[in-house]
Amino acid sequence: MISPPDRRHAIALIDNARAQGARLAAACRELGMSARTYQRWTRDGGLREDQRPLVERPIPANALTPIEEQEILDTCHRPDYAHLPPEQIVVRLFGEEARYLASPSQRHARQDTDILMKRDQINRTARNTHPARWSGRTRNWTPVKTVSLNPERELSVMGNKPEKKAA
Repeated sequence: MISPPDRRHAIALIDNARAQGARLAAACRELGMSARTYQRWTRDGGLREDQRPLVERPIPANALTPIEEQEILDTCHRPDYAHLPPEQIVVRLFGEEARYLASPSQRHARQDTDILMKRDQINRTARNTHPARWSGRTRNWTPVKTVSLNPERELSVMGNKPEKKAA
């Protein structure tokens, strides 16, 4: 997206070049844009602002509801899960409690990443608002890219057996 001041500057440069005899297509090409873009920007005799940020976008049908989002956050903050990355929480919930909070398709659609980014933003705002309340680090809110159901087995299959503890 091109900012309004940059649009105005580009239009002024093109208008100046055209006043000196340049063709519209050649002047636009010098700025790396099409003549159609210039025409769209200057339609109705003035500079048209970009309308894309103003468009109301519908909420996707598969978006998490606020209740589902809060359930995920509450689970992530349980003492037995607070130290784990999200992927391990999903695996443990499914293995120990036979339930999941986000389907593989939601994870694939990066909705889990959106939740973590929102929570990270909330934590940063709270930390900046009341710095005295925060004595140390909070959890790492960046999502882990890979999920492993049996990390120990995968290590042994790959030839990197984990060390056994001496009894």
